[in-house]
Amino acid sequence: MGMRLELPGGALSDGVVCLRPFGMADEDWVFETCSTDREISRWTRVPWPYTREHAREFLGRTPELWQAGTDATFAIIDAADGRRLGSVGIHRIAGTSAGDELADEVGYWLAEDARGHGAATRAVRLISAWAFTCVGRPRLHLQTLPANVRSQRVAARAGYTRMPEMDEAAGHLVFRLDAPR
Repeated sequence: MGMRLELPGGALSDGVVCLRPFGMADEDWVFETCSTDREISRWTRVPWPYTREHAREFLGRTPELWQAGTDATFAIIDAADGRRLGSVGIHRIAGTSAGDELADEVGYWLAEDARGHGAATRAVRLISAWAFTCVGRPRLHLQTLPANVRSQRVAARAGYTRMPEMDEAAGHLVFRLDAPR
């Protein structure tokens, strides 16, 4: 893409959750969360077992990918108390789809104590609106494993539509959201 991604005002918020870019100060939290919660890697591309080196690599690459304009990953933060809740990002921005990796793909995970309270849906709505208005993407994709019913509910509540014709090629259930006209 070749453009540096920017946030209006430094963070995105709906008053309940905020999205802000990850930084190295998040290393301990990312490591502790991803290394102790097997559910995160079960449903995502986060490796298992998760090591401190994984956390350092993830956080170290995040600014480079932002600058390259290819990926935008955010920490999901509780707007009331500043607690970290999870991660949401858009991957392969303006790229091409290959195998089970889709262009303009939204991915997310939540820490165990943050699940079931609507934070993922709010985060997906925020990042989707940002991708449409600030990054100019015409559509976004989201994938879930067939057994991940909770993530499928997040996709539906965030306005994404299932695209069954894309499922077989991706090996996952594929959802799409088009930019508002």
